[in-house]
Amino acid sequence: MYYEDNSSFYKKTILPWYHSDGMYILKAFVMLLLMIFAFIGIQVANTLPTWYGFKGIPFSLLILSGTVFLWNIGRLIQRKLQTQSKPRRRF
Repeated sequence: MYYEDNSSFYKKTILPWYHSDGMYILKAFVMLLLMIFAFIGIQVANTLPTWYGFKGIPFSLLILSGTVFLWNIGRLIQRKLQTQSKPRRRF
């Protein structure tokens, strides 16, 4: 029995839930909130002289959440560009 390349049955790959567009948007939104929280923490640490030494903690949180934010936005843009460049098949 031979495998038919032109069969009418189309198999779509199943993606895990954490690779969906909604999860990328949710992760980016949470990281944006975390960046705002870290920025407020830096502002508070700058205003109080006794907390000036603790400025590194919110700064590192800002850098890490910004990295994850940009990573997720980049993946989302890459996914959208790949789906737009694919030719659509009609059945």
